[in-house]
Amino acid sequence: MWKITSRIKRESLKVIIISCGDSGIAIGAGIIQNLKDHKVKVNGLAITTEFDESDSSELFDETFRIEGSRDGFAKNFEAAYESAKSDETKITTRLRKLLGKSFEGLVLVTTGSGATGLGATLVTLQILASSFDLHPPVITLLPEIFENSRVQYNAATFLYEVVYKEDGLNNPVLILDNRPALDEMELEFSEVSRKRIETIPDALGDLLIASFEKSVSDEFDANVADLFTVMHTAGISVFVSENLGDESGNVDSARIEDVISDSVIDTTNLTKDKIFEAKNAFISIFNIDQTGGKLSFQTEFETQKLFREFRNSNPHVKFVSMKDHGKQTKTPKLRAIIAGLPVPTRILQIMRIAQESRKRVILKENMLANQVVQLDVDQVTKLEDQIQKYFS
Repeated sequence: MWKITSRIKRESLKVIIISCGDSGIAIGAGIIQNLKDHKVKVNGLAITTEFDESDSSELFDETFRIEGSRDGFAKNFEAAYESAKSDETKITTRLRKLLGKSFEGLVLVTTGSGATGLGATLVTLQILASSFDLHPPVITLLPEIFENSRVQYNAATFLYEVVYKEDGLNNPVLILDNRPALDEMELEFSEVSRKRIETIPDALGDLLIASFEKSVSDEFDANVADLFTVMHTAGISVFVSENLGDESGNVDSARIEDVISDSVIDTTNLTKDKIFEAKNAFISIFNIDQTGGKLSFQTEFETQKLFREFRNSNPHVKFVSMKDHGKQTKTPKLRAIIAGLPVPTRILQIMRIAQESRKRVILKENMLANQVVQLDVDQVTKLEDQIQKYFS
């Protein structure tokens, strides 16, 4: 398991990024570059079907190619999983080269919602659990509602195996939804998805680096151990990444708990009460410019209110002033991870779409729909039961 203390120095922190599939590699490469820019020691392993220049695979120390077509096994999760499973020994060798006999640091797994990424990720998580006793956080995107039934099925099956199955792997899953915001409705989905992929490395890197920075207020000073606790909370967690304040950079114009709840509601469709019943939260507000290194009365009031809003445990809050590429950023920004959420409505929606649509796909794939006279009812029932077990 991960080991960290509040006294660890950024220079001594070791991070390993394991990225699966095209989108997972794009996310992982962004995190690696961000951390390297901040002088964090980071190594990576990339697993996918084919590598090209757009994969940024040169940022990874190890790459491994599993069999399959460039289009991700035509979005066939089972085929992707079985292909990666057949290379389990080779993948284990690559992981052992990175992790050694006993790794102490932060391990992250990144993936998109495609078959290649999710199939390879599931095999990788099984290896990490059985061979290394590691259950690292998985960073992923939710598929959008208008994506086809195969994609929904892939995501639903993966989430079931990792989070909801009674004897599942129990890894934390950190999600960023692909759902377009109102001002993105006219954009191509590929552009919306790309913007989300680019958000994750910035948000995660900011949270990690901020946990080492001197806080503006000692009273609310969270640290790297607090962040790691939240990241390793089993179940579903959600990224929050929002700008705060007015044009002058005045954070006191923001209701912090409203910004957080609105962002998570948009992502998950949970109620405000459900959000604040989460097990844990790590919240950093960046680029606070307060005279004398102290927070204003209004900001302290908002923070105390935030602590009261979270029902089960206090959030880990940090106000920090950071420099972005040598220039002080004026607009305050909030980065947060809300962890241990109940089943979000969006995930239930994905599972229902997957269940109903996937039945029809399976019937078509097995040509049962064409067997008008000799339709094997028992076989149809068996196939439906095989799908139903994932979602019952």
